[in-house]
Amino acid sequence: MRYLGLSVLVSCALLVGCVCEPGQLLCGSYCTNLMDDSANCGACGFACVGTCTFGTCDPAGACVTDVQCDDGRSCNGREHCNAMSDGSSVCYPGSPPNCTDRNECTRDLCVEPGTCTNEPDDALCDSGVCTATGCESCDELPCRLRAPQCGCHDGEGCYEDGFDFVSCETAGTFPLGSACSISYQCTPGLTCLSGVCSALCVSDSDCPTPDRTCLFEGGIVAPTHGVCASDCDVVRQTGCAPGGECALFDDEDGGFGALCVVRNTLAPGASCAGATFDCRDGICVNQPTGPVCEEWCVTNADCPTTHLCGRFATPIQFRGRTLGSCRRRT
Repeated sequence: MRYLGLSVLVSCALLVGCVCEPGQLLCGSYCTNLMDDSANCGACGFACVGTCTFGTCDPAGACVTDVQCDDGRSCNGREHCNAMSDGSSVCYPGSPPNCTDRNECTRDLCVEPGTCTNEPDDALCDSGVCTATGCESCDELPCRLRAPQCGCHDGEGCYEDGFDFVSCETAGTFPLGSACSISYQCTPGLTCLSGVCSALCVSDSDCPTPDRTCLFEGGIVAPTHGVCASDCDVVRQTGCAPGGECALFDDEDGGFGALCVVRNTLAPGASCAGATFDCRDGICVNQPTGPVCEEWCVTNADCPTTHLCGRFATPIQFRGRTLGSCRRRT
C-alpha cells in the first residue's frame, strides 16, 4: 500500500535552489526531518492511509509484502511489512540514508532517487570559507599568498596581480621553476617573476635550503613579499629548467641569492651599457672599452682559454666562493 502525498513542514514549491535547514532532508518538494515526522510516519511527505501511531503506519488493510508498503521514495529509507504479535501486519517506515560527511560547513541533503549531496555553504562558517576539511579561517586578508595558503576555496589559489591586488583565483598548475607569463599559471604559493614560477616568502624562514634566503623581502611581490632564492649554480649554469638561467641578485641584508630567470639575450662579450640582467649566463662589467657581458667564474678553469677569471674591487662572496668574471686576456 503506497502513501498519498501531502505537504509537511517547510514547502519548497520551487525546487531550483531549494536548500533545507540543518537536520532536514529534501524529499520531493518538501524539507522534513525524517526521524521525527510523526504526522506522516516518517514517509517524507506521504501521509499514512490508516492510523499513524508513534511514527508507525497501520494501513487500512493488512500488508502482506514489502512492496505494498513502498512509497516510491528512497530518501526516507526502505519501508517494510512487519508482522505484529496479534497476527496483524503493519507497514513500518524505513531508516533514511546517512548523508552526513562530518564537514561542519556543508549542507547534507538526500535528493531523490536517493542521492546524497553535500553542498558547501560559507554561511555556516563563523569566519573564513568552506573547504573540503571544514571551516577554515586565515590570518591574512583576503588570503595568504605564501605557502601554506589559506582563505580560498578548494580548487583556488591566492594570487597577486602585479599591482598589489590580492585575490582568490582558479589554481594554476605550473610547478616551481616552470616558465610562465602570469602568476595565475603557477601553483598556489608561487608567483611569476622574471618569467619563472618562484616561491613566495616574507622571511628567510619561509625558504628551503641551501640558501634559506628570501630575496627582496618587503616589496618585490605585493607590499610585503619576496621570493625564495633558487638552488641553482651561477657559474656552471645548472639547476634551472630548459630556457632558463641562474642569475645573481642582491639581498636586502647585503648578501646575494641566486634565482632562475628566463635566459637573457646578450652573449658574453656583447656591449651591455649597464644592463646587467640582459647578459646571458653572466654580469655586465665596466671595462676601459665600455661595459660588456662577462660570464661568472671562480677559477680560470671556468673560463674559455682566451680568458682569465678576474676579481671585482668589492669581492662577491656567494656560498663560500669568491666570484669573478671571465675577462679576455690582454
